[in-house]
This record gives sequence, C-alpha cells and structure tokens, in this order.
Amino acid sequence: QAGGTPLPAAILLTIFKGTMLVATAYVASRWLLPALFNRLARQDELLLLASVSWAFLFSIFANKIGLSLEIGAFLAGLSLAPLPFNLEIGGKIRGLRDFFITIFFITLGSQLVFSAVVGHYTALVVLSLFVLIGNPLIVMIILGRMGYRKRTGFLVGLTVAQISEFSL
Repeated sequence: QAGGTPLPAAILLTIFKGTMLVATAYVASRWLLPALFNRLARQDELLLLASVSWAFLFSIFANKIGLSLEIGAFLAGLSLAPLPFNLEIGGKIRGLRDFFITIFFITLGSQLVFSAVVGHYTALVVLSLFVLIGNPLIVMIILGRMGYRKRTGFLVGLTVAQISEFSL
C-alpha cells in the first residue's frame, strides 16, 4: 500500500496524472504558447521572463498534482521546444540552466547515504566492472558486426565506458 491506497490503484493514479500532465503540455505547446510567445517575443526581457515563468508554473502544477518538480520542468521545456523562438530562449537561459544544474547535482550529492553501501561491495565491484569493461566490449563487438573499423568501435566503446550521474 502507498499512503493508504492499494499499490495497483496508486500506480494507475500516477500513470493517469502523468498522462494528463503530458496532454496539458502538448495542448499548451500546440495552441497556447505559440500565440502567447508571438506577442512576447518582441521584447527580449519578456521572452526570458515568460520562458522561466512557464517552467516554474508548470513545475509547481506538476508538484501540486503529486508529481515531481523535475518532471514538470522537463515537460515545460518540451512544450517550449517546438516554438520558433527556442534557440533565442535557449541562449537567454543558458546561465540559469547552468546554475540550476549545479544546484541539482549538489542536492543529489548531499542526499547520498554512504552507509547504505556497506555489505554491497561485491555487487558494486561487479557492476562497475561491467560498466567500465563489459559495456565498451559489447559496443565494440556490435560496431564490428555493423562493419565499422576497430578504431571506431574502440573510441565509441570508450565513450560509453563512463559512469555519470545516471549510474547513481
């Protein structure tokens, strides 16, 4: 049970909320945002302010219906992407984006619980070896079968042999 709600019902409710949020983002990107941003794009400051406001409003909306702020911000960005002003918006918010990415990783790092690792050393070593050695080997074999040179397979294999924040 999740918060007094049976687990299947909670999962279905979350799927429904997510679907409604995606549908809202789609409808907004299709009909609401183009008309709004066509008017606001005449002034650079308004374009920046409207873009950031949209991201915050959509994030708050997602949070109010029980989904994460990050999902809301992601969908807000997706709804702004088809606008003809997306490159201008991206250029204007680059500094803000970098700032919030830094805050995200600091928050993520501060929430890590290293005491949870105790007793899982074997699994950590095996999984790390797979990511660092097995994954590149698999990529090299696949690219070799596709007809790429060994050098290309090796370089692509090295590229995927990194452990990023998604590995956490």
